[in-house]
Formats: sequence, structure tokens, C-alpha cells
Amino acid sequence: MAMQREPQRDILPGQDNLRLSVIVRIPTPLRKLTNEQDIVSGDGETLRACIDGLEAQYPGLKDRLLDETGELRRFVNIYINGEDVRFAQGVQTPLKGGDEISIVPAVAGGSEEPRTEPRLKYYRASPGAYQALKQLQDYVQSSGLEPSLLELVKLRASQLNGCAFCFDMHWKDARAQGESEERLYMLNAWRESHVYTERERAALAWTEALTLVAATGAPDDVYEAARAQFNEKEISDLTLAIAAINAWNRMAISFRLVSGRYEIRVERKISATA
Repeated sequence: MAMQREPQRDILPGQDNLRLSVIVRIPTPLRKLTNEQDIVSGDGETLRACIDGLEAQYPGLKDRLLDETGELRRFVNIYINGEDVRFAQGVQTPLKGGDEISIVPAVAGGSEEPRTEPRLKYYRASPGAYQALKQLQDYVQSSGLEPSLLELVKLRASQLNGCAFCFDMHWKDARAQGESEERLYMLNAWRESHVYTERERAALAWTEALTLVAATGAPDDVYEAARAQFNEKEISDLTLAIAAINAWNRMAISFRLVSGRYEIRVERKISATA
């Protein structure tokens, strides 16, 4: 009796003759380089090797993903099986057969190229509205909540909202305050980390619940965990802080404020605005 052959794995529909090592999902802005294909095949022991192979098939793709030093461009995110490679080994992240790579533009709003000018300078178009939001932020900063905790809240909300402008600002502000790189790098996985206090963990959980409120509904257990760490004034102020950074995120994303240009000014109070 003839032995039955096991079916091949990792084969895309319609490509029965092509054995894949990895699947690469291409975002809409880059599909003109892949003949309008949204999924292509890749190979290589590392992400960098895979990108080199893709460049041979689809010239111009590598330049859109990597800068002149060979690292990921700041306006591009790449995920392997749902994990951001920036929190792994970057372009040296190893690959194995069956992995799925997703390329996602990281500039707020999903632009293909980095912008040099915002859509609109809203702070000039509506100075009164800007000042009102700034006054709210000024109150939050003077509320008595720990500056380091507030920076973590701003960073986590900006991560969830995909606001590159605000993330760049508050990363730099946090480092200027003396925050460690380890705690900043681990923020995306704070639940699995032991570098945050119980008070910070409660604040981060409340930040996520309110930033994603349409999906979470601000659940009772998250609120009660926060109330165990914050008194009534503190949790009220913390909630205002979360509302403020979400407002700043939405203004920055809506009007495509340009990230990467923020510089710490010594005379400025840390994070007076977002």
C-alpha cells in the first residue's frame, strides 16, 4: 500500500507550487511595489534577511522599510505573529517557518511617508481652544500626582492611540526626569513585568480601560483596583489626566503633527503640554 503524502503546510491559496517560509502582509500604500498583492511570501533566518529577499522580488520595498543604517524607519512598525519587533530584536528578530509578518505604517494616520508639515496648526487656528486644553494639562501637572506616574500614563495612552508625536514627546520627557529605559521599553508589556509599583499598575490598567472605553466600559474591577491605590481626589485627577492625553492624542493624530522634532527645554516644566 502506497504511503499517503502529508499535505504541504504554509501554502497560499492559488500558489500550490510555492512553499512558503513566512507570510508577509503588505499595507495598502506599499502594494504598488508588490503588484497590488496584499500577501506575499518571504524567507530568511531573520527579519533583515527576509526584507533583503523581498527587495530582490519587489525592488524599492526595502528602502520604504529600513533607513540608511539598516534599521526600521521610525514611521514603520513591523509585527511578527502580532508582536512588535521593536520589543524583540528589531531587524535581527529570528524567523521560523509559518511565521506571519505584518507591516503597518506607524505615522499617526497611517501615512506612507513621514510628513514635514502638519495638516493644520490647530494651536494657531483655535488659540482659545488650545489654551483651554493647556490649562487642563497645567492643572493635572500641579495636581500632586507623581510626575513619573503621569508620564507612564501619557505614554501608554499614546501607544494605544498610535500617536507618534505624543509618544516621542513623553518618552523624551520621561527620560529627562530620570526614568529608566527598561521601564519605558517594558511599558507595552507592563502586566508581565515586575518593574512597576502596584500604584503604577493600577494607573496603567485604568488608563487602558478609559482610552479604550468604547470596548471596555470602564469595568468595576479595574476601578476598584485603582481606588485601592488612589484616594477620591487622586483618582479624579488621574481620570482627568487620562482624558487630557487622549484629547492631545486626537488633536495630534487628526492634524498629523510631525513627530521626532520635540526637544526638551530645561526651563520648561516637564510635559506641560502634550
